[in-house]
Amino acid sequence: MRAYILLSVLIACHPVCCAQEYTRCSYKYFVHGKGIATSQCYDKDGRWGKAKAYDRTGKEIYSRELRTVGGHSYVEFSYYDRSGAVKTARWSSAPDGGIQWYRSYTEFSEDGKIVNETKDSYDDGPGTF
Repeated sequence: MRAYILLSVLIACHPVCCAQEYTRCSYKYFVHGKGIATSQCYDKDGRWGKAKAYDRTGKEIYSRELRTVGGHSYVEFSYYDRSGAVKTARWSSAPDGGIQWYRSYTEFSEDGKIVNETKDSYDDGPGTF
């Protein structure tokens, strides 16, 4: 009986049958509309999502979860004026809105390389940025 319950749980949680479909998206484009620089997409209910950044070739260079339930998780991007490429990504997450929190600040070169990343969390102490 235990094996049957375990098998049922594993099947129900398999990524193929539980994959999120992100249908509500906002995009920022490189200057002159030459490809997507960043995307922020949520499920149909606006509860779960993904934030991504791309280099000029379309390669994904950054990805974080988004959520508006069970606390929050969001990403704020900034961009290079000349090219529209992602300049910084500031991610914040607070599960269940409680005392635990996590955040990171990532800086990118104009060609999409990570040049600096600072991470901070409740586990690390009172916060550094």
